[in-house]
Amino acid sequence: MADESKKQPACSVKVFLSFLQALPRALETSARGKIPGRFYFARKEAVREMYDGKDRWQEEMARIRRARIRFSRHCWKRIRKRGITAEELAGVIKSGEIIQGHAPGMYRNNPDPVRVIMGRGNGERILHLVVALHGKTVILVTAYEPDPEIWENDRRTLRPR
Repeated sequence: MADESKKQPACSVKVFLSFLQALPRALETSARGKIPGRFYFARKEAVREMYDGKDRWQEEMARIRRARIRFSRHCWKRIRKRGITAEELAGVIKSGEIIQGHAPGMYRNNPDPVRVIMGRGNGERILHLVVALHGKTVILVTAYEPDPEIWENDRRTLRPR
């Protein structure tokens, strides 16, 4: 009989603690139907899928800066409507930083990981740029000025609901 104390943990302590902190909110969101049914929080793979990436955001930002950029139709519509120029988006990519990350499949028809980049447009204008990491291509999903009613004063932290 194998010694039970010598079994390897299913995931790292850091990942597990992150999972435990987010579990109440995730369950509340799941009850509202926002999380796809394929996420089972007891499974090791689901924990990794939901929380992978944050420790690699600097690497991802460097990759985004080198990647081929593609605009989605939605992005073109939104930036025209919001008066955001392509030059401002280039500035956000050049000098911005990732402030949020979403696991692959968290958004309806988008199977790619999604990141929110915060940076400056022209002058002091702060912009958020939502991108999907699609292989060697980065797809610009949308861009907007953060709403002060939704975001904290630092424009990188969501206000509690």
